[in-house]
Amino acid sequence: MDPEQRGRQLVRFRLWGQSYEELPTEPDEAVHSTALGVSLRVGDANLWLRNLVPARTMHGLEEYPRNLEAVEARLKAEAEAAQAAQARADAEAEAQRQVEMRNAELEAFLRRRG
Repeated sequence: MDPEQRGRQLVRFRLWGQSYEELPTEPDEAVHSTALGVSLRVGDANLWLRNLVPARTMHGLEEYPRNLEAVEARLKAEAEAAQAAQARADAEAEAQRQVEMRNAELEAFLRRRG
């Protein structure tokens, strides 16, 4: 349908393969999103939002910020561990370079001494 003919109507799409498929609205022209847990509807000059999640399960949504903080903390710890491992690898490479340089100096000294 042409967007100009829709007026102020919400439209919902679903990605299906490589293209989007329009999904029907509810009889009250609302769009329900189970992924977001809300129902959206245009009315008057407002966008109406209704919570579809029952109150008894809302506490589960409060876990999200704590879970996010735990994930961020784990990512930070992993990044710090990676930096420490890189620093160790750099130090080992430098130590190897120093050993090879010293070996080259000793070989040169021994060749001169014959």
